[in-house]
Amino acid sequence: MGNIMWSTGHDLLNREIIRGKNCHVFDKQGNSYLDIESGTWSTVIGHCHPAINQVLIEQASQLIHTGFNYYHPIIEEVSGQILKLVDMPEGKCVFLCSGSEAIEYGVRVIRSIIPNSFLLTFNDTYCGAYGSASIKDKRDWILYDWHNCSCTKAGKECEGDCKEFEEIPFTQISGFVFEPGSSAGLVKFPSIRLIQKIVENIRKNIGYILVNEVTTGIGRTGKWFGYQHYGIHPDLVALGKGLGNGYPVSSLAMTKRTHQNLKNKEFIYAQSHQNDALGAAVAGAVIKTIQTEGLIERCITLEDKIRVELAALSEKYPLIRKIRGRGLMIAIEFEDRASYIHNQLFQHGIFCAKRRGHEVLRIDPPLTIEHKDIEQFIFHLDDILSKMKAASSFSNE
Repeated sequence: MGNIMWSTGHDLLNREIIRGKNCHVFDKQGNSYLDIESGTWSTVIGHCHPAINQVLIEQASQLIHTGFNYYHPIIEEVSGQILKLVDMPEGKCVFLCSGSEAIEYGVRVIRSIIPNSFLLTFNDTYCGAYGSASIKDKRDWILYDWHNCSCTKAGKECEGDCKEFEEIPFTQISGFVFEPGSSAGLVKFPSIRLIQKIVENIRKNIGYILVNEVTTGIGRTGKWFGYQHYGIHPDLVALGKGLGNGYPVSSLAMTKRTHQNLKNKEFIYAQSHQNDALGAAVAGAVIKTIQTEGLIERCITLEDKIRVELAALSEKYPLIRKIRGRGLMIAIEFEDRASYIHNQLFQHGIFCAKRRGHEVLRIDPPLTIEHKDIEQFIFHLDDILSKMKAASSFSNE
């Protein structure tokens, strides 16, 4: 372990995990852990799904890498599937390696079509690990803080009816990069009206809407994509994480209008694993599995179950401050002690995400999680909170 650099500092996972099956992973000693974090929110149909394993074997035995000069027909086939899902007839789709790369690719597309302008996003949006989308330099980006505008200070939901919104210089903005709900891991959802007002203003100035579906896409929110909860139609959609179910593939889909406006511009983007056959094959298998197994519908059913269970715990334990979620993307916000609860869940063999610097645990189980696994999580969370409450009552006597 001494040769590995962990970028997240996740101290609880300092052990060797060697095998996975659906929402369980196993260490070298054979211990089983319930993974309701889905790796890094990626294994949307569970670890080592048989359909994905089969496609990996079959495609890897034929052709993995194509390079720039030729392509495998699976790339065209799966591009068509993605474009159909995002309702972009005659659009274009490119396969890349990570969600960060797909977002950065989209940002460069917009900047190539409309140079020397700003991009707008929310201040709590995570756009990726590198490039302009990561840095968000104030010379290139305008960050709108929808949590601390006049609306929210007055105790209302932000719907763009505030002076802060009126001050956004839409005439200087070429695009809006929208992350529909992850909110840098805190799972917060801007209002439908706010998003639609932003989109209307961007459209007035012939701008572009780039939606970051890396976390919220591929069925995670009870629809194929998070933007579908907002009644908008984007120009570009960036996909990652669940698209490969843990395999490193992402894609950027764009409308016909976007691609046509890009053709006459100076746009060069080339990397060695762009449009590799293996990544496209995996993406196609994930899409097919979700469709054939009815996992979008199942996500809605499972959401109802877990939200009811969590609401019951919230009634019992004032330590639970808020429960936010959409589909199987859920945040539990505590008054305090979230790190302790996180650690205790781990001691009971349950992986979930602790948002650093916040009293928030995040739950993103695979859409294939079994009811008994949800019940196991709820049972242990209930037990942990019950013991904490009893200890607190005893110390106050």
